[in-house]
Amino acid sequence: MKKPLKIILIILAVLVGLVAALLIWLTATQLNVKTETAVVTNGENSTASFAPGDSVSILTWNVGYAGLGEESDFFMDGGKQVRAPSKAIVEKNMDGIVSTVKELDADFTFLQEIEADPSTRSYGIEEAERMRTETGLDTAHARNYKCAFVPYPIPPIGKVSSGIMTLSTAPIASAERIALPSPFKWPVSVANLKRCLMPVYIDLEGTDAQLVLVNLHLEAYDDGEGKAAQTAALKSFLEQEYAKGN
Repeated sequence: MKKPLKIILIILAVLVGLVAALLIWLTATQLNVKTETAVVTNGENSTASFAPGDSVSILTWNVGYAGLGEESDFFMDGGKQVRAPSKAIVEKNMDGIVSTVKELDADFTFLQEIEADPSTRSYGIEEAERMRTETGLDTAHARNYKCAFVPYPIPPIGKVSSGIMTLSTAPIASAERIALPSPFKWPVSVANLKRCLMPVYIDLEGTDAQLVLVNLHLEAYDDGEGKAAQTAALKSFLEQEYAKGN
């Protein structure tokens, strides 16, 4: 074998080995949807109570990990940037998100794409913890995106740990994480979101029935098949809760 060809084959073999090692690592460390549960944290400001017939206000907001403000040009929306230009911009966006949530003062707030742990795309900012601390409300949080290293695009997204969060002015009795069907197959699935429903249960005065609030973030970049399957799963869940009298 000629030396240049041998060198090329060695380089290819090394590259294939590195890709295989990355896929094995990502597969082993990906979010296990069968065991992940919603985390409930109690806050001193959640003292409201509700009864059947009451009106409630709900805010739902995809906060885009505080990285998709006016300065950003996100690659998945046809732009060029993978994350916000600087940590200072993410901090400024997070300041605005927290202050807006507090100002609107909804009875229940659904947030999507809020970082659960330090992530590369949000410069390591503890977004979920900050929301809990600064509102002082009961919260439920479930991760739907956990990847040790998202290898695309160039430069890569890197580490991601993100999810959905519900804030409640009333005490949260319990919360669940229910996995949703995914349209993506291995190996694409290992670096993709693991979508879920997160129902939060609120006890109602004068009845054994509960108020059930479902926070969710359906598929965004599929051909529609994923959204249809996930919506069907949501419908089935709602029907089951309604049959219980909730």
